[in-house]
Amino acid sequence: MPQFSADKLVEFCKNLIKGAGVPEEDAAVVADVLVDTSLEGLDTHGISRLPIYLSRIQNGRINPQADMKVERTAPGLATVDGDNGLGQLVGVRSMQVAIELAGETGMGAVAAKHSNHYGASSYYCKMAASSDMLGMAFTNTPAGITPWGGKKAYFGTNPIAFAFPGKN
Repeated sequence: MPQFSADKLVEFCKNLIKGAGVPEEDAAVVADVLVDTSLEGLDTHGISRLPIYLSRIQNGRINPQADMKVERTAPGLATVDGDNGLGQLVGVRSMQVAIELAGETGMGAVAAKHSNHYGASSYYCKMAASSDMLGMAFTNTPAGITPWGGKKAYFGTNPIAFAFPGKN
């Protein structure tokens, strides 16, 4: 089986995403999230998702040139409107805003809307930890789990992740 360096995979993914109409800087962010996630061993949320995202861009289900809007709603609180863009971009921007708010007020919480599948929550938590902050990221999901005694899926998996800064 051929092996590729992480840098080569990021470049490959970035070029595919850019080819679908995503600006180069945004494509680089998404590619980094996908490759980092695969390197973590979470292949179901890493580069294996790329064909799905590209297809959704091509059929108009994801906005390749989203114009995200940040609204500060109170000290330490904000919302990010993702303009139906790639979820990784919305996730990264949301955590950037949360880190910025936490630097100002001691705590930052951001709610994102109008986004798409954002991959593994761990990436966003690692952003906070690398800024010497506690991080928490979570998202909703469609119904996929049948409650005990039920006949159809009702609950989502609703992933949640935490990160804590530490010394290496």
